[in-house]
Amino acid sequence: MFNHVASVDGSDAHCGAIFEALLKPIQRPHIPILVGGNGEVALRRAAGLGQGWIPLFQQPTELKPKIARLGELCAQRGRSLDDMEVVAGYRVRLGEDTASHWGADDWLETAHAYSDDGVDELTLVIVEPDLRVDQLLDKLAWFAEEVVTPLRSA
Repeated sequence: MFNHVASVDGSDAHCGAIFEALLKPIQRPHIPILVGGNGEVALRRAAGLGQGWIPLFQQPTELKPKIARLGELCAQRGRSLDDMEVVAGYRVRLGEDTASHWGADDWLETAHAYSDDGVDELTLVIVEPDLRVDQLLDKLAWFAEEVVTPLRSA
């Protein structure tokens, strides 16, 4: 994909060949293409061109019929939904007055609901404009220990 020798030859600096970059994707024939969007057009693009679909900020109950539709569109193109990755984005707040009152069981139930409805990967988009970094790190440490670790061992 890339075969480039890096160098600089400008008015303020000059340096010959520094290194050779040989960056090539591991996947064949190319890196996966995941199509984002929540509507029918995104589903058609994902089914026709992609190796996956990225819906954003929808609840599991909203995704279930859309994942079924993605399966139909894949079948119309001679493809299988099993060959697609569904990577859902879920917006969360971990601050004291929001979703942080959820216990680990609530988080685990939500993750399982996404999985049960056909989501392969759940990406958490953490929205925390008011937390100091040390507070956020404490919340993330709790989340990793109480939610992520049990999910990985399930």
